[in-house]
Amino acid sequence: MLDRNKKIGGVGQKLMMALGIVGLVILAGAILFPIFAEVNHRDKNRIARSNAKQFGVALMVYMEDHDKHLPSFKNKESFRAAIYPYIKNDEQTDYVISRMVYTNAGLEGLPLDSLSDADKVVLFAISPEREDSNGVFVVFANSRTKLINDHLILQTISESDRIVLEARQKAKESEPKPEN
Repeated sequence: MLDRNKKIGGVGQKLMMALGIVGLVILAGAILFPIFAEVNHRDKNRIARSNAKQFGVALMVYMEDHDKHLPSFKNKESFRAAIYPYIKNDEQTDYVISRMVYTNAGLEGLPLDSLSDADKVVLFAISPEREDSNGVFVVFANSRTKLINDHLILQTISESDRIVLEARQKAKESEPKPEN
């Protein structure tokens, strides 16, 4: 009878060890899951930032080929058609265009070299991959890309608009006056 109890105790002990190991694995998973989720979030933001940066560089090349003028931002299809030869990647082009939340239509027809602070002029902004991010990726006229927090985006765009308006006024003043 004692031998029989030992076997039962041995099985019970093995069962307890197995449950303990399963519990530790679950605990480790609960601790590590948020870490892996954060890494995934950062990777998605890096991809969004990289796509925005490549799009900004493509715009710079476009402008070199078109006398420092930007393509039209009036509608997404004409913009896509103009910029596509410089990206040549349907997936990346569609990704960036579908996530655009702001385009600077005020730059249309204005040569980029007429801007006093190109590093402060916003070309376009795209939303990050995850909606719970607290900002947007902004591509500036010098092709620099930066994540701007939601509470600073309006200030950044206002500063950009001020610079564009000053450039437009200078261009208007430098136009030859019609003779009477």
